[in-house]
Amino acid sequence: MTPPVTLALVGAGYRGTGYAAWAAATGKARIVAVAEPRPHQRQQAAIDHEIPPEHVFNDWRELAAQPKLADAVIIATQDALHVEPATTFAELGYHIMWPPRRPTANASSGPWRRPA
Repeated sequence: MTPPVTLALVGAGYRGTGYAAWAAATGKARIVAVAEPRPHQRQQAAIDHEIPPEHVFNDWRELAAQPKLADAVIIATQDALHVEPATTFAELGYHIMWPPRRPTANASSGPWRRPA
């Protein structure tokens, strides 16, 4: 049996916790780190996934500054804030799960452009 994929969660709001719960429920993934600015959501994600305190961060930049902690990262920040963490974690060698729900006002610029 192959070991579960390890995931870091960036954004522990409604969307992020939903994707994290779904991934963990498959038995094929394990949430090993969380970055979330809101204390209650951050702590709840840590409790739900048994994340050790040293892998719980106030900001995604703090997580990115660590040695690589996971195979992949779920980018579940607000839609307008996806690009910077996605780019940073990709450059660090993480696989990216980036589930945007709607295009943002600046979706026509930057590295992820909608087709014309």
